[in-house]
Amino acid sequence: MSGSESFQARRQNSELLSVLKAAPVGIGTVMERVIQRVNPRLCSMTGYEESELLGKSVKMLYESEAEFERVGREKYHAIHSDGWGAAETRWMRKDGSVMDVIVSSAVIEPGRPERGITFIVLDISEWKRAEAELRVQNARWRELFYGAPEGIVLLDNDLCVVFMNAEFTRIFGYSEDELLGVPTPSVLIPDDKRGEGEQAVESLRRGEVVRIEQTVRVAKDGRRVPVSVLSKPIKLDEDRIGVYGIYRDITELNNAQRVLRQSLHEKEVLLQEIHHRVKNNLNIVSSLLALQAAEHPDPQLGSQIQQAQTRVQSMAMIHERIYRAGSFERIALHSYLEDLVREATRAYLETDRIGFNLRLDEVHLRLSIAVPCGLLVNEIIVNSLQHAFPEGRAGTVTLELTAVASAAAGAGGEARLRIADDGVGMKTEAPDESSEGAGIGMELIRELADQVGGVLRRELGPGGTAYELTIPISAE
Repeated sequence: MSGSESFQARRQNSELLSVLKAAPVGIGTVMERVIQRVNPRLCSMTGYEESELLGKSVKMLYESEAEFERVGREKYHAIHSDGWGAAETRWMRKDGSVMDVIVSSAVIEPGRPERGITFIVLDISEWKRAEAELRVQNARWRELFYGAPEGIVLLDNDLCVVFMNAEFTRIFGYSEDELLGVPTPSVLIPDDKRGEGEQAVESLRRGEVVRIEQTVRVAKDGRRVPVSVLSKPIKLDEDRIGVYGIYRDITELNNAQRVLRQSLHEKEVLLQEIHHRVKNNLNIVSSLLALQAAEHPDPQLGSQIQQAQTRVQSMAMIHERIYRAGSFERIALHSYLEDLVREATRAYLETDRIGFNLRLDEVHLRLSIAVPCGLLVNEIIVNSLQHAFPEGRAGTVTLELTAVASAAAGAGGEARLRIADDGVGMKTEAPDESSEGAGIGMELIRELADQVGGVLRRELGPGGTAYELTIPISAE
């Protein structure tokens, strides 16, 4: 060999060594599967020093002898026929840990494998872990997707079906093969919902979420299926890559609501009839009391019977209002008080010498509060008419109802009720009360105020008597 050829050979050998040292993969050579040469990367991959590998059988790197034999059979068969071969296997590092690798081998001299074989080792452990995790994630996703209780369909950017789950098939009767590549709006949306569908498509194209609480879609057999719909664009790096739609069959929900509405209607009719009958019975009691008062020779006892009659009548008016309004939860207190004043005037005043000044805000009370409140107001008004204006004295009874904070229309808060007269003043708390009815009335007023959970204040003086009641109003 000339000097020039020798230099060229040394240069090529030097370049080869540089490549072996810098290579990011493990590289080595073997003869009869005994290691002859290794690069630094192979040492770092396996954890062995170069001296620990050279002259050793490559079997030391395999998990088992069986695996060593398997790889040898597969790879050397390909090497003898094609000059090179590759196999995926697992190697053991010096510390006992295992790594997944691909080993590719080729003969150094074509046709002469006995002169040595070069092998390249690629560590694919991270790839295998990622692949395993991806398989797990896919399995979870498919289980979630296909086993979901809602019908789910995935669409491409043209709104054509990519795939769908079992519940979607159950709801609409289509198999995946029948709808694959078909735009869902063309088969699911009925003619009378085309406008809704077009609006939904435009919203999706703008990247918006579409929610339709209740609508209908058409099944394969022509049935109109009531559903709720949620559609949302699928994005990757802000680019829309498709759309998913979630359909919930609300047939059973609609049927349950229909039964519930029917049951509620029947109960409302029943309650209305009950209030009607209670009102009639109270009116009968009121009429009997009126007859008894008219026939009794004792005027004082007749007056007491008449006062009992007005108490009964105040309760009857509540039930009459509920019956006519058809509302069983709350009653308009302001309107009810107007009726009470009108009834008291008719029963106790033969002239217009006593007037009423009404200033009433709109306030609604629950029935359980309205009944005792009405009795309380009736008692105070009747006491004023009976005792505050003796010997034909003229005057005025003032009735004020004020909604405080958010109390109006039953929104919660308080209502303040003030009843005042400009009469001679009442002395019903004195031990020597001249009127037994006044004493009973005051006791009843206090009990009724406690019953509604209110705070009652009374002002007595020569210029008249005033009551102020603060009533809590529930927002429920």
